[in-house]
Amino acid sequence: MTLLERPGLDYRRNHRFARWRFYSYEKAPLFKADWTNLVFHHFKIDAERLKAAVPFELDLFEGDTYVSLVGFKTTRMYVNRLGEWTRWLHYPISHHSFLNVRTYVKHRGEPGIFFIKEYVDSLPAIPAGRMTYGLPYTFGNVKFDHEFTHGKLAGSVATKLSGELNYRAEKLPGACVRNCEPGSEAEFLTERYSAFTCQGRLKRVFRILHEPWDLTELNTEWLDTTLLENDFPWFWGAEPAGSFWTRGAFDVKISRPRRID
Repeated sequence: MTLLERPGLDYRRNHRFARWRFYSYEKAPLFKADWTNLVFHHFKIDAERLKAAVPFELDLFEGDTYVSLVGFKTTRMYVNRLGEWTRWLHYPISHHSFLNVRTYVKHRGEPGIFFIKEYVDSLPAIPAGRMTYGLPYTFGNVKFDHEFTHGKLAGSVATKLSGELNYRAEKLPGACVRNCEPGSEAEFLTERYSAFTCQGRLKRVFRILHEPWDLTELNTEWLDTTLLENDFPWFWGAEPAGSFWTRGAFDVKISRPRRID
């Protein structure tokens, strides 16, 4: 039985509910974008050590706390109101690679993700993300080979002060492309449509909408995790909890940020 098939609690985080919630708050998205060749790496983390880094209530799955690394490239990002033809105006901030370090939280009953840190390879994108959404962007040398050629991929992230992260992965034998089973661990970790940020005392939420992920399970080899151990003291003792690849989400709808108490 794979992670995609493991039964769990019914969190009702399905696409229809996400769509209802998105348009309950938003008349239209602020941005649209494509996210391509995503890789999800999941880890179980000690909750007590993580709490100091997270200003929201942690959301647990069957009593376990998780942190995920999500690597991908964003392209074709543009302001929805201005139209797709304006995407070239946003090129310096709309075409770059990320590695998101995130955990799972809830606020007033709404489940979502909280961004702990995001490594970005575009200098212009850093002030834009910080000012608009309060995203914890920091510059990193991000190199992804996530095309999944012959069922294999690799990635690396490096900073001058913290060291490197290096991994390679291949398709898990017998794995196939499929959506998450409702209530599974994989659904809990990947089908999230609300994002929370905290910048000083200012907390924000924004919501996204895309089609459910088509996931392929991976077997990942960690070659160097120095970056994570230096930047995040709570990462020591982390237990790998599975990895997935997806070709991406297209025409992703991103709401404007909203201030929360």
